[in-house]
Amino acid sequence: MLIRCFNNWRARRHHDKVIREYRSFAAPFGDGISYAYMGEPQMYYKGKRCNLKACYHILDELEGQYAELGYRIVELDRWVELGGYGKSIDDVWLVKREEGERPRFTKDAEQEEIAVVGDLYRIIMETGQAHTARLDNNGEYQYEPLPDEESSGPNGERG
Repeated sequence: MLIRCFNNWRARRHHDKVIREYRSFAAPFGDGISYAYMGEPQMYYKGKRCNLKACYHILDELEGQYAELGYRIVELDRWVELGGYGKSIDDVWLVKREEGERPRFTKDAEQEEIAVVGDLYRIIMETGQAHTARLDNNGEYQYEPLPDEESSGPNGERG
């Protein structure tokens, strides 16, 4: 009886630790992602500074632990909405997976590339015009000015 109580306590403590660590990392990571247009997000995790690649690796580990508890993974976009904009995730937090449902990890989802913002920012500041960045087939960023909607017609003609 005493051993069973101890094991239950230990299991509950592990459960609480996993969900606490997952949320306490993912929410600030989402906040950092929401500022990515200003530069590569940097975070601290357990006293160590992490770049974006390291943050994704940590998130992957925490998602694995969270999924082992039987929960659905919270999509990265929802963490961005929570951390960056304060939108609630109550509808997706601590939701158990259905029988036979496989977890959908962030690493398996299609990710939007975050541009090398220093270059993008420099171009915007030099030209005074909003630009977008996209990866070409060679993995290089191509910067293109956004259309000036105030001075163009509905079909893009100037007038």
